[in-house]
Amino acid sequence: MYKNIAISLLGAWALRDVFGTTEVREQIAIVMGLAAMLFIFLLFCEDQVEKWQEYRQRVQDLEQRLEQLRGGKTGERRESTGNITDAGADTDATA
Repeated sequence: MYKNIAISLLGAWALRDVFGTTEVREQIAIVMGLAAMLFIFLLFCEDQVEKWQEYRQRVQDLEQRLEQLRGGKTGERRESTGNITDAGADTDATA
């Protein structure tokens, strides 16, 4: 749905000067040509997004496997939570 709206708006914006100088049949052909090109481009973009999502998932899986091989927790994140008890420190010795 959003693709159709975007194609319509971009086509109308790109052809705002053309509509006053050409015949109706030419205008329709131009709009259909632009819509087809934009539709193909958006399909390409969707395909790229899917590939990047698959790549990110593979990287996360590999990071989890590395953590398991190193003996770490699988749910561990790189960022610190700032909580001493999460780090596994002895709170009695640090206080």
